[in-house]
Amino acid sequence: MIRTVLIGTEGHFEFAINAIRNGTQAKIVAISSGSDDKMRNEVVKVLNVPVYDDYIQMLDEAHPDLVIINPKFQYISECAVASIKRNMAIFCEKPLSITQNGLNDIKKATKNSKSRICAMMGMRSEAPFLKLHEIIQSGDLGDLRLFHAQKSYKLGERPEYYRDRATYGGTIPWVGSHPIDMIYWLSGRKKYTSITAKHSKISNHNHGDLEATAAMLFEMEDEIIATVNIDYLRPSDSITHGDDHIRVMGDKCWAEIVDGKLFCNNEQIVLGDDGNIFDDLCRELQGKATCSITNEDSIYITDVCLKARESADKQMKMQL
Repeated sequence: MIRTVLIGTEGHFEFAINAIRNGTQAKIVAISSGSDDKMRNEVVKVLNVPVYDDYIQMLDEAHPDLVIINPKFQYISECAVASIKRNMAIFCEKPLSITQNGLNDIKKATKNSKSRICAMMGMRSEAPFLKLHEIIQSGDLGDLRLFHAQKSYKLGERPEYYRDRATYGGTIPWVGSHPIDMIYWLSGRKKYTSITAKHSKISNHNHGDLEATAAMLFEMEDEIIATVNIDYLRPSDSITHGDDHIRVMGDKCWAEIVDGKLFCNNEQIVLGDDGNIFDDLCRELQGKATCSITNEDSIYITDVCLKARESADKQMKMQL
């Protein structure tokens, strides 16, 4: 059984909670908010484990094998560094940091650590994307030439820290990290070589610094072109919270995911079951499997996201 602790409940920690409920061999033994805030009462009640005000004290006293890191975004990198320095595996909210300095601290900490780092790139474990990855790897699409990805969310009423760049980090790192990672993974980890990005706060419905829309144009290795658009404009009465769409053009045929369905040259493809990246990570730590999200992936995607945000802020093309 993998001894696990939880820092914060602000993002995708439920990947882990759901996996444990479904039989993943991990046990949460302690929790902490990772900031001055209190943990959500419902989480404390359900988990029924010791609650620490100081997450450092928790790491030192609970001796976890694995740390789930999900505090408010400005605290992610410092929680990651503390865990990495203690050689603890981390299942960490993405991006790993909302600042370049924070990411540099993580890179420095990894140099003398055996820590396993897995960012919460949950789309990799969803059935349509798993199947699309399989099709691409088979060579059925031929030489990959073009990617387009979309991620649209309902805005709703976001917490206060989403309204300040210093605590939110920006919509490109938060929302854009998913499609940026997906294109990278589907392409066979072709590196991004340049980025031109734009973002806008217009129509953010009084959410301060939060950008409601953003678009990115990437050049990749082998002259692959990739575009990404993200937004918080999804109508509130939509059936689902998010709308994920990706289209891949190869020189043999194309494939597309829309509304949770996968098509290849207009033929709908039968999907398998969803996976769970937290379960994959735990099984890897037990020597039973390999998780697709590597340490290098987790750090690299954070780096690209921060460069894309910088491109939008400076209104200029950035080399990667």
